[in-house]
Amino acid sequence: MKRFIPHKKIRFTPYKPADNSDEHATRAPQNLYYFHPNHLGTGTLITNGGGEPYQYFVNLPYGETLYETGGLDYDNPYKFNACPQRSWWSKELDQETGLYYYGARYYDPETSIWLSVDPLAEKYPGINPYVYTAANPVKFIDPDGQCFTRNENGEYVPCPKGNEGDTRTGHFGYEWIMKDGEWQLNNNVDPNKVNYDFDYVEPDGSAEYYEIRYVYHIQKYGTKPPDYYLEYGYNNNKLFANHNWETDAGREWAHKTAIRLQELMNEQIDLAPNIQGDNEKFTKIAYETHVPAYTYNNTILKLQQTNDLLAIPVIPKFKHSFGSLRGWDQILKMVGYFYQYSEVYSPSNPGRLKPFEPKF
Repeated sequence: MKRFIPHKKIRFTPYKPADNSDEHATRAPQNLYYFHPNHLGTGTLITNGGGEPYQYFVNLPYGETLYETGGLDYDNPYKFNACPQRSWWSKELDQETGLYYYGARYYDPETSIWLSVDPLAEKYPGINPYVYTAANPVKFIDPDGQCFTRNENGEYVPCPKGNEGDTRTGHFGYEWIMKDGEWQLNNNVDPNKVNYDFDYVEPDGSAEYYEIRYVYHIQKYGTKPPDYYLEYGYNNNKLFANHNWETDAGREWAHKTAIRLQELMNEQIDLAPNIQGDNEKFTKIAYETHVPAYTYNNTILKLQQTNDLLAIPVIPKFKHSFGSLRGWDQILKMVGYFYQYSEVYSPSNPGRLKPFEPKF
């Protein structure tokens, strides 16, 4: 059965003047508010149902509110490092104590410290166990008060290994336990008895697509999601999106390919929902969609004789390209794809090019 998951993203459409005649006059919803997050996810600007600015505030780096205006009828409780668009790490400000509760401990934005020691302090001996995000709140976030979920490049990294039976509050605030040498969700769900089905997530080309799939998987099935969502999908999506493409064709290819990868992921899950419960099989099938997405509609041919084409195999993490057999398989398939063509793409020769003819 197909289910549709809201994408929780603000979209802007071309402005159309409203018809203010009495016949068409309508009131905007009074209790509807839109959160506009900054780069760390804090909704510093709120607009009402009519699209008008309603509340605005500015934080100091460690979360203390420096300036605030508006918010007479509704006071945004997500004042720092959290917002409803990413509800899995949303933390509300306690108006009585002025503290944030992160799941593992309390944080005081005025003094910029935690009120207790990091439960995993022994794993980070070089970091003060009371400081927030290793004293670098401009780059890091801390969704649960216990460990970092991203490195300095904004990439998701696996939780450090622990001893058998160790527990922790991990990614997005869920409880995990070290079992059989790997982290598993600390609940009573038997993965072998879960019936997976297809849930639609809008393929918009964003990295958040993979976060939504990861979190929704936990919320719905209670089992460990495929590693591919964050380890490959999110991280490499960000790398391609942030790459300094030299040509408009390169930027166009990257955007369309990001969308196509997500379209193909939707299709594969729809065809075989149970792959969501098999990490190895899911990764294998996901990798098999890469070359079809890269070469979709032959858009990549526009990049021939450009540095953008040469950059494609080196943009992903090394372990996902030259450092793995799956990565080499993709590279060789791409070489075979270009081997079919003998002419360079040009405006006078659009579309599919002639098959390659050896000139020996």
